[in-house]
Amino acid sequence: MAPGRSIRFGLGAPGSGMKLLIAIVFISSFLLFQIELIVSKAMLPGFGGTYLIFSVNMAFFQGVLLAGYLYVKTMDRRLGSRAMFPIHLVLFFVSLAVLPLEVVRFSRPEPSSATVLPILALLAATIGPLFFMLSTTSVFTQKVLAESDLPESANPYPLYAVSNLGAFAALFTYPFLVEPLSDLRTQLIAWQAGYLVLTALHLPLWRIAARGPKRPSPTADGGGATRDTPGRIVQWFLYAAAGSSMFLAATNLITLNLPPLPFFWVLPLGVYLLTLALSYKKKHFYPAIVEKAAFLPAAAALVLFLFITQRGVFLDLTLLLAAHLIILFFVCLVAHGELARARPDDRTDLTGYYLVIAAGGFAGGAVVSWVAPLVFKTTSEYLIGPMALFIALALQTPRAPAGSLGKLSWVAAPLVTLASAAAIAYFYPRQGLGLPVLAAALAIPVVFFLARKMRTALAASLALTLVVASSGPWQKTLFNNGTLEFIQRNYYTIYKIYDRDNIRYLEHGVTIHGAQSLRPEFRRVPLGYFHPSTPIGEIMTDEDFKLGRVGIIGLGAGSLAAYARPGQVYDFYELDPDNGVVAQKYFSYLSDSAARVSLIFGDGRLSLSRRAEAAPYDIFIIDAFNSDSIPVHLITVEALEEYRERCVPGGLIVFHITNGYLDLWNPLEAEAREVGLTAMIKTNAGSVHPEASTCIWAVLTDDPRKTRRLLEMGFTRLTGHPNTRPVKPWRDDYVNIFSALEPSAPLASLFQD
Repeated sequence: MAPGRSIRFGLGAPGSGMKLLIAIVFISSFLLFQIELIVSKAMLPGFGGTYLIFSVNMAFFQGVLLAGYLYVKTMDRRLGSRAMFPIHLVLFFVSLAVLPLEVVRFSRPEPSSATVLPILALLAATIGPLFFMLSTTSVFTQKVLAESDLPESANPYPLYAVSNLGAFAALFTYPFLVEPLSDLRTQLIAWQAGYLVLTALHLPLWRIAARGPKRPSPTADGGGATRDTPGRIVQWFLYAAAGSSMFLAATNLITLNLPPLPFFWVLPLGVYLLTLALSYKKKHFYPAIVEKAAFLPAAAALVLFLFITQRGVFLDLTLLLAAHLIILFFVCLVAHGELARARPDDRTDLTGYYLVIAAGGFAGGAVVSWVAPLVFKTTSEYLIGPMALFIALALQTPRAPAGSLGKLSWVAAPLVTLASAAAIAYFYPRQGLGLPVLAAALAIPVVFFLARKMRTALAASLALTLVVASSGPWQKTLFNNGTLEFIQRNYYTIYKIYDRDNIRYLEHGVTIHGAQSLRPEFRRVPLGYFHPSTPIGEIMTDEDFKLGRVGIIGLGAGSLAAYARPGQVYDFYELDPDNGVVAQKYFSYLSDSAARVSLIFGDGRLSLSRRAEAAPYDIFIIDAFNSDSIPVHLITVEALEEYRERCVPGGLIVFHITNGYLDLWNPLEAEAREVGLTAMIKTNAGSVHPEASTCIWAVLTDDPRKTRRLLEMGFTRLTGHPNTRPVKPWRDDYVNIFSALEPSAPLASLFQD
C-alpha cells in the first residue's frame, strides 16, 4: 500500500482521528464475534455437546449486547459522550480484572452444574464484563464521532458498516484459519492480547471525545429536533427483526439439508452482515429497482418455502443453497436498506436508534431459536422474516407516488391470497375442517384487498400462509411415497415417522435413524445400518466376544436392542428425551428385547461421568455420527480415554462413522494411536442386503485376541489403510473438521442428497 493511502469503505480518505475510530470499531467487533465462537467451543466437552450450550450462550450474548446498548443510551441521555468517556474508560480497565481467561474454567465444570443457571453464572463471572464492554464500543464510538469536530461527524453511520465488516472478518477467519491452526488455549491467549490492545486504543480516543460538547445538544447541527414517532420506532424494530429472523431461519433450512460444516453455517450470517455493511456505508447500496419492488423478495421467500415443503418436489441441493442465499440477500438488503434510510435525522438520538435495532434483532432471534421449535412442527419460522418485512412496509409512509409499488401490489396481493387459498383447500379438508375454516381464513386478506389496502393485504396473506404452514396439516398425507404417522419438532430436530412397503421409518432431520418391519414375523430383525449383515450385526452375533454389558450412545429406534439375549444389560445414552418416547411408542425393539434395557438421557460423556461407579462394559458403541451433524466432542482423544475407562480390560469401542461428507476414520486412527489402541474398519459396501443400508463401522481395542478375530471377520487395520492419511488428533481444545473432508470427492459431492 502506498504511503498516505488507506483502505476505503465509503469513508473517504480518513485522517488520523478517523483511522483511530475505525480501528477501535473494527477490532471490538472482531473480538466480540470471535469470543462467542471460542467460548461456546470450549464449553462443549464439559457441559455436553447439546443445543443447550449454543442456545444459552447465544441468549447470554444477545442479552448482554442489548444491555450494552441500553447502558450507552442511558448514559448518553444523562451525560453526553464527553462526560461519559472517563466512566467508559474506567470500566474498560476494571473489566481487565477477570483476566486471564483459562480454558479449564469453561471446559471442566462441576458434575452437577451442567444446567442453564450455572452456565449463565459461569459466563457472567468470566467473559461477561469483557463482552459487555465490547458490546458498547461500536455505538459509543459513533456517538463520540457524532459530537466531535472531525469532518466525518456529520455522518457517523459508516462506522456501523465497519463494525459489521469486523464481525464478517471474525466469522470467516475462525473456521478457516483460527480453528485449524491453533488450539483453544492459544486462541484465548491471542484474544486476550487483542482485548488489551483495544483497551490501550481508548486512551488516545479521549482527545477526540474531549472536543465534544459538555452536555448533549438538541441536535448535532444545532437545528430543531424532530421527535421519532411510535410508528417509526416500530418500523425500526420490525426491519431489524426481519433481517435477524430471516438469516437464522435460512440457517436452519440450509443445515437441515446440507452438512452443518462451518462453511455452510457461516454463509447465511455472512450474507446478513454483508447487507448491513452495504446499507450503512457512506454511499449505501440499495438499488432503486429493489426499493421499488421491496415486497418481491419476501414473496419469493414464501414461494420457495411452499415449494420445498412439498416433499414430492426436490431441488438439486446446489440450487437449493443458491436459492436460499439469494433470497436471504435480497430480503436482508430490503430490511437493512429501509432501516438505514429510516435512521433518525437527529444524530443525538443515535443511541436510541441502535437500542431499538438491538431489541428487534434479539426478538427476531428469540422467536426463531426458542419459540419456533415449540410452536411449529416444520421449519415455518422461514416465513417470520418476510412477514415482519411486509408489515413494516405496510406501515411505512410512501416516500414517492405510489405508482410502482402500488401497481405491483395489485398483482402480488391476489396471487399470494390465491396461494394461501390453494394451500388451505388442499390440506385442511384432510383435517376434517372443511369449507368454514377456508372461508373464515380467506376473509381477512380479502377485506384488505377490497379496501384497496394492497400492501396490508399482502401482509395478511403471508400471515394466513404462516398459520397454514405451521399448524401441522401434513398429518396422514403422503410422505416420501408413504404415509406419515407422526411428526414432532423440538430444540434438537424434527422427528418424522412414516410407513412405506410394510416398513416403518424414523427420520431424524433428513437422515433415517431406524426402521422396523410391520410384519410380526420380521419385527425382531433390525434393518438399515443395524441389519445382521452389517459389520455391527456381525459383531453383536459373534459368540467369541461374550458381550454381557453393552453401552450405546445414540438411541434412534432402539434397533440394537434386538440383538440382546437373556442376562445381558443394555444401557442407551440418548441426548433427547423425546427420542425415548418415539422409540418406545412407535417401535417395539426395546419392549421386545430380552435384555435389561435402561435409557439414560443427557449428553453421552456427561452421563458416563455421572455413572462412574457402574459396572464396566464389554462393548461401548458410539452411534452418533451416521447423520451429517457431527458431535465432535464424542470423537476426541479425551473422549476415547473416557470410553476406555468405562470398558473392561480389552473391551471393544465401536464407532458408527457412516457419513456422506467426512472421512471420520482419519482423526479416529490418529486418536487411537495416541491412546494405544488398534483401530479397524469394515463396510458392507458392494454386498448390501436388500433390507440393509451401506454403512461403515470402526472398532478400537487393545486385546490382541479380539484384534485377530476382527481381522478374520474382514475388518481392516486403519493404520496403513489406503484411504487413511496422517492428520493431527482431535482433542477437546483442538478440532479441525476440514482434516476429515473426503479428498477424493469433488466439491460438488458435498451438495448431493
